[in-house]
Amino acid sequence: MSHDAVQIIARGPRALAESAAEALDAHHGLEAVTYSILEEDEDRDVWRIDAFPTEPAEADTLRQVLEGHGGLVVSTEVLAANPNLGKALAGIWYETMTLMSADTPEGAAAREAMAQISGTDLAGYEAQLATTFMYYTPQDALAAMLGEDIVAANDKVRQFSFQAGLFGQGARSVDDIGISFPGDKILGNPENVMLRFDPTYTQMAADGAL
Repeated sequence: MSHDAVQIIARGPRALAESAAEALDAHHGLEAVTYSILEEDEDRDVWRIDAFPTEPAEADTLRQVLEGHGGLVVSTEVLAANPNLGKALAGIWYETMTLMSADTPEGAAAREAMAQISGTDLAGYEAQLATTFMYYTPQDALAAMLGEDIVAANDKVRQFSFQAGLFGQGARSVDDIGISFPGDKILGNPENVMLRFDPTYTQMAADGAL
């Protein structure tokens, strides 16, 4: 069956959050998991990890790793039941994109902080950004999600991923995993959707309605 999109959140002091992030990076079973780490409350030294597993096993492993760092408060949110969470995440994302793309001292400071987290310096990080289309604005992201090329592009990605064994040892076909797109389009198994391109909150960000 299709799994509800969930977000696992962990909050705690910076040292614990950074240690937990290192544990996530080092865990072989979580190599495909997307997560972010950011400062939520500077005065109270509260840092936050937002992780987005794509299947129940990953979610269970994520919780185990995060809960292993005793000072972190770990919770799980189901996006469909918490639309305000989606709005907040989209808002934070595009605020961050605006800051990191700004040609200002604040923008440079943000990029330098991200460079340190990425294990490089400012020049190295900016060199990476120069060759990456970042979708800095919701308008850019929305155009990509609603464009004609998104299905064909992701079909190429999934074909390569399956041939390279990235679907896992149990995958028997490139269609074992489903990918959903705007307009009710689906590649692969509609009962096992693991990747969703949902423009709901990006559209709200583009409309200034967050």
